[in-house]
Amino acid sequence: MPNQGLLAVPTPGRRSRPRASRAAVAASSAQEGRRTFLRLASHELRTPLNAIIGFSEIIASELYGPLSEPRYREHARLVHQSGLKLLGLVNDILEMARLQSGAADLELQPVRLDQALADAAAAAMREFAGRGVSFDWAEAPELTVRADPQALGAVLTHLLHHGALRLPGGGTLSLRLRCLHDRAIVEIADDGERLPFDHLARLLQPFAQGDDALTGAANPGGLRLPLARLLAEAMQGRLRLRPGVDAGLVAVLSLPLA
Repeated sequence: MPNQGLLAVPTPGRRSRPRASRAAVAASSAQEGRRTFLRLASHELRTPLNAIIGFSEIIASELYGPLSEPRYREHARLVHQSGLKLLGLVNDILEMARLQSGAADLELQPVRLDQALADAAAAAMREFAGRGVSFDWAEAPELTVRADPQALGAVLTHLLHHGALRLPGGGTLSLRLRCLHDRAIVEIADDGERLPFDHLARLLQPFAQGDDALTGAANPGGLRLPLARLLAEAMQGRLRLRPGVDAGLVAVLSLPLA
């Protein structure tokens, strides 16, 4: 005869499903809230900056006629440059917030790493051609990685720019690409000032400088290295730094092969 005095005990699965579902809905809602905040912050910050940049450019170029005092033109040029620099910083901070909050939507797909590196290097060569920065580009093997094309281009550009900015008096950037097991390895080395090991980890952290926190002497690229690190990790990659053999700094980027 069944024991009618005992209560039926529900199986664990029946309770775990609603809890898991509620947790998933809450996580999705929080994620969407972060995306909405970042979209609004992006709009609210960029709109006045675009006005500052646009109107200062009009004044500096004397679009509506000459300025009576030449110093006004120079002041307008400085306002324009500062606006561009601030806009770049705002874009970097917002991108970093997206990556740290998981709100960045990357589409991983097979991408030719050697071609992406060649494109980024060609653009950097044009930008730094008049600054005494030369590029030592070794013959690269054809390697296909699994990455987001836009994010990959941004990582390579950040690394090249940071390396070139470490050579204010001119120098050489060496680019190497190789395969190691199931990973593709990119090495970008400059022949500038050699940094000690204990400074390198700090260079990959936002707003932390390896040398002078106020002037950023050892990390002239600002947020470029931290952004490159976060983008690499979002693509299941890794970015690390090591001192050069005799001088300089070497950025080592590894990504999974497709």
